Amino acid sequence: AVRPLPRARLEVGVDVNGRFGLEALESTRQYDAADRLVAAGGEAAIVDASRYDRAVYASLEYLLAEAVTASGGVRFDSVVTRNRGGVFGELSTGNESLSGYGALSVKPWKSLKLTGQVSRGFRDPSLSDRYFAGVTGRGFIRGNPLLEPETSLQLDFAARYSAGRVQWAAYAYRYRLSDLVERFEATPDFFLFRNRGRAVIRGVELEADVGLTERLHLRLAAQTSRGRSEPELEPLDNISVRSLDLSLRQALPRGLFWQLRGVLYGRDERPGPTERVTPGYGLVNLSAGWRIHRSFQLGFRLSNLLDKDYPLSQDRRSVLAAGRGASVSLTLEP
Repeated sequence: AVRPLPRARLEVGVDVNGRFGLEALESTRQYDAADRLVAAGGEAAIVDASRYDRAVYASLEYLLAEAVTASGGVRFDSVVTRNRGGVFGELSTGNESLSGYGALSVKPWKSLKLTGQVSRGFRDPSLSDRYFAGVTGRGFIRGNPLLEPETSLQLDFAARYSAGRVQWAAYAYRYRLSDLVERFEATPDFFLFRNRGRAVIRGVELEADVGLTERLHLRLAAQTSRGRSEPELEPLDNISVRSLDLSLRQALPRGLFWQLRGVLYGRDERPGPTERVTPGYGLVNLSAGWRIHRSFQLGFRLSNLLDKDYPLSQDRRSVLAAGRGASVSLTLEP
């Protein structure tokens, strides 16, 4: 529900979401030298698991002055999970948390907007983090029903500029995480989950869009980030490597368009506990499309034109990504 107020806007709401009926089955088949099936079996890692999040929230945006806006919000979550059967049997969890944010936006002049925000976040572990146990592509993994939720203190800053055909934005952030949920390798090919104290993630992102002509646009995006545990100062998993993304896109008459995109990824020399050092590489993709009708669009895409070899992810067990590829798509928009 939204209610306009003098110089302000108030929003209140209820958010109920969940996942239910989760089942995970593991089957085993054994073959002899002649490729004949000699044994088969299986077990249920999860027979039936569910997770429900019930929340209420409110936010207020207030115009302090002609060029100054303050906003803030608060949210209360109650998350319940239940597991039946499988490896862990009858178990349930219940967690409640208060989160929220406060922000201040200033427009020193019409084309530039500066925003600073501080917020507190909350994330309850997934059902798989808690209750799954079995074989995955990374090895054998066992969940942890005793995991505590993650919380975070987040600082964000954004600068946005728009004038004529030029638009750019810069973002900087610093997130301090408590009770970080982490997957770790206890022994070779055997993984567990744990709450790993505290961690800090920080980074910078840049975006730009320049209209070279009315129909031809140059877009740029660059980012770098870093994550460390505290107090050990060890690298974290799943931190994005440095990247630079450049694309040139042109709209043509009769609903036609094309786009040439190149992405450079930096070498990752700070792998997390289950990752490896990965080399830097570059990708070039070409795409084109034709809007046949306002509701139909035909698309073509050629990926990895240089046929570069690169790992699919930073994980130690990841395989090489696909080489050159081509795809055709038809999009329907009501």
